[in-house]
Parts: sequence; C-alpha cells; structure tokens
Amino acid sequence: MLVTCFWAVLALPLQVVCTPDYSMWPDSFNAQDLTLCISNAPHGDCLTADAGDNAVHAAGTIALDGTQTTASHSSAAISYQWSQVENGAPLVTLTGADTASPTFVASVDGSYIFQLEVTWFCRTELDTVTITVSAVAPSAVNAELVATGFNATVVQVTYAFTGDDRLFFVCKSGLIRIYKNGALLPTPFLDISSLASGSGSANSEQGLLGVAFDPDYINNGIFYVNYTGVAPNGTGDSRDTRIVAFQRDATDPDLADPTANALLMTIDQPETNHNGGQLLFGPDGFLYIGTGDGGGANDNHGTIGNGQDPLTLLGKILRVEVNGFNPITIPPDNPFVGDPDTLDEIWALGLRNPWRFSFDRLTGDLYIGDVGQGSWEEIDFQPATSMGGENYGWRLKEGDHCFIPSTNCDPGGLTDPIHEYSHGGNPFRCSVTGGFVYRGSNIPLMEGYYLYGDYCSGGYYTLIEDQGMWENRSLEVFVNDVPLNSADDITAFGEDSGGELYICTQRSSVISVYRIISVRN
Repeated sequence: MLVTCFWAVLALPLQVVCTPDYSMWPDSFNAQDLTLCISNAPHGDCLTADAGDNAVHAAGTIALDGTQTTASHSSAAISYQWSQVENGAPLVTLTGADTASPTFVASVDGSYIFQLEVTWFCRTELDTVTITVSAVAPSAVNAELVATGFNATVVQVTYAFTGDDRLFFVCKSGLIRIYKNGALLPTPFLDISSLASGSGSANSEQGLLGVAFDPDYINNGIFYVNYTGVAPNGTGDSRDTRIVAFQRDATDPDLADPTANALLMTIDQPETNHNGGQLLFGPDGFLYIGTGDGGGANDNHGTIGNGQDPLTLLGKILRVEVNGFNPITIPPDNPFVGDPDTLDEIWALGLRNPWRFSFDRLTGDLYIGDVGQGSWEEIDFQPATSMGGENYGWRLKEGDHCFIPSTNCDPGGLTDPIHEYSHGGNPFRCSVTGGFVYRGSNIPLMEGYYLYGDYCSGGYYTLIEDQGMWENRSLEVFVNDVPLNSADDITAFGEDSGGELYICTQRSSVISVYRIISVRN
C-alpha cells in the first residue's frame, strides 16, 4: 500500500514526497501517526479540505478562507493551492494563492468559483466555494452646493445637447436660469413669468414645470416647455397646461427669444393641482409628456376618474412627435393608434400625478415616481422593450392596494409598481419625488442605482433590481460632513450631460441645488 501511494504521489507536483519508510518522515510525525493516516486514507479521513461557505460580497477586495483537518497530525507539512474554476465569470488574480486565505479583487458582479487543493504527504483533497459578488447599495453619499438664491422652487435641472457643461435650472415662477463656469448667469435664459400661473412657491403645483431641449438643439435651437397659465398671446384659462415650442436667441446662446414661439398643445385642467409637468425626449426621439389626473382629491372626475378614462389626456404619459413650430403628430406605433375608444397620444395610463419620470440613459428603461393620495407612494417601471399601453392602476389602486373600489379592484391587465412605501414615520413621509438612474463616471459604486426621495420627509432612497427582485434602501446625503436637514423639501432631481446627479431642495425661502460627488466611507 505504501508503494502504491509512493508512485501515485511522485506523479503529482507535490512539495513533500511521500516515502515508503516512515522513519524518513519528519521527526514531528511518529509511526502511530503514519499508520493512522495510511489506514484511514481510503476513507478520506486522513485529510479534509474545506474551502469555506458560499457567500455574497460587495465588489472590492475579497478574502477566501480555507481550512483543513488531519487525523491526529500536526499541520506543519500541510500545503495549500487555490485556483479559479472557469465558469464565465471574469478571471481574477489570486494574491497568496498558496496560502490558506488568499485575496482577490472583483469589480464586476457575478458568481466566482474557486477550488482549494490541500496536500499532506500522501493525501490530496479538493473542495470548491462559490463567491457571489453583488452590488451593495451605498448608505451615504457626499454632495456639494452648486447654487442657491433662486426666486422660486427649482423643479428641474437639465442640459442642452450642445456638448458643453451648462446646466439649466427650471423655476416654477417662469424662469429658466443657466449655470455656467461655476456661477448662475444674472440674466435668465427664458422668462415667461407673465404667462405662468401660480406663485412659484413650494406649495403651488402650478407654473413652469418642465423643459426639454430638442435632440438637434445644437443646430435648430428649439426647446419645449410645459407650464400652466395663459397662452403666449395672453389669452385662455390660466389653469390649463400649455406645451409651447421656443427658440434660442439668434446671436446669444445663453438667451432664448421669447417672441419666437408656437403653442403646440393645450390640456384643460379642472383644478389647480396634479399637473404633472415633465417633458422628456425618449431614446426613440419622441417627446414624452407627464400629466396629472386633473387635481382635487380621489380623482373624482367622471364615472371612472381621469386616470382610467381613455378619452382624456389627464393622468397619463403621452408620446408625440414634435418638429419645432410645426403641429404635433402622433407616432404610428403608439399603442392605441386606430382605437376609437382611446386617444392616440396616450402611451401609458392610470397615473395620479407623475412627479417625476426619467429614462435610464444606458438601458432606456422608464421610471415614474407617482404621487399617492393619502396612504401609498409608488415607483412605476416600464422596460425599454415595452410597446407602451401600461395601465398603472390609479384610481382603481393606490400603489398595490385597492382604492376605488376598496375591494375586487383589479379587472386584469394592471401593472403594479416595482416599489411602494406608506405614509407615516418621523419625519413624516407623504409624497414621492422621482429621480434618475445614476450613469455618471465619477461614482462607480452608484452605478445602476435609481435615486429618488420623499418630498415631505426629506428622505433619500436607492432602488435597484437584483436577480428579479427590487431592493430599496435608505440613503443619507451629507454636505460638508453634515447631513441634509429633513426639513428640506425635495422638489426634484436632475442630471447633467455626463450623467452626474443633482438634488433640488427648498426650506422656506431657501432654495438650493446640490451635486452628488462621492460615496461616503
């Protein structure tokens, strides 16, 4: 038996060669030990390798932990060798692969399989372990103040397709301000305060609510605004929603020409609240418009509410084709084109007050923060592969819960939110503010996380899909090592041309915009 072991081991690249004569073994091992190992060897009892338990880790430096057992022997002559088993996961470099506890650095999510080979004289045992690397949401980030001193609530931070780093701040009072070279320009890019209704305060849901720059803005200078107020000629109901095309000044790129405009769409608003207001070009080049349910409470409009009414533009996401000052047209692949019972402009329905929605600039997925009535706030989702037509449930449901009627509310075909949260807590949660998926380059640990907040509580959250499940976690935001005050209303989030994210807050008359700059250690 010893001779067989001898020749078997000689064929292996072992550091210690098994000898046929136990007298040649190290002094620390006696004949009784040798006999015990040899007699137990066929049963695998002489040596056992243990590569550790399967585990989930965040990206970064990860340590493996190998152990072994021998039958009544010292471990002085034990040797270790780790290797990665190829299974499609990125290949990594093991530091200290010939020790019990090597390390490796993983920057990409995946399941990494490692094999441990433990050798003790005549015996070699193997074991494997699977290390799953999965993103772990950061719990805190650092932000820096970008600008303050606005005259009204900032409801949007965005950029134009010009290749520069200017930021455009949309104020409800009717102003669009430019942030350039580290400062707010003194003269507004656009001033339609004489047209926009509402006071511009945080409590008003009226005013200038959104802007979208044409994808070809660098050449045509066209942009589109969404506001409640009178038409550009000063006529009409000041509660109504207006979609108006404007053009930049012919000589100064930091100014718009307020006289160069065209009214493209008017939507009658029965109340002063729930106006939505988001304008956004999708990856397909079409303009998406968010509308609220017409206001009041409980969507008491008609017999089924505006959110469910296919013959009103209220409570919807609309999808249209725009071409400067020319009339709006309907994309032929809109989901309800040709259906006489549904308006052609409708892309999705069943919304109460979408504040705000955004496209993931990498995947094209659509995220919608829809403000609830009195109990539930929700985040809705539409994958980039969708052909439209989703019904997100309002007023049949609030979040994932029956609303009107209070039972048996789902007729089938509704799309439930990917996340909901209840009103309550301290500070009190009551109104979602939708945000963006982080796709910038400055904060790799934020990659792929959807950032949103609660207007009332000043609470921030991240949301990400992991293996078919949506994970929601709280996020604390620090400025100069001090957490942002929960008394700061979160009015909007923003995104610049590089994918970096911004936060808009208001506390009384103090209105501020912050840029997220790093994950806090």
